[in-house]
Amino acid sequence: MTFNSAGKFAEAIPPLESYTRMQPGDPAGHYQLATAYTRMGRKPEAEREMALQREASARQPKGAQTPR
Repeated sequence: MTFNSAGKFAEAIPPLESYTRMQPGDPAGHYQLATAYTRMGRKPEAEREMALQREASARQPKGAQTPR
């Protein structure tokens, strides 16, 4: 998330890919990775991550916090 916030999208992708593999149920990870992919012009990957983000969000109980 820090790399995304700093506009360093290429640098954000490898750690976010690792994170989403380790924590596939965290919607925030998929959202951040989709953002980085979008900013790097990787539209198909971004769309896939947004779909995974929506699925992960739908599985979480209402009011649940995502791990940080």
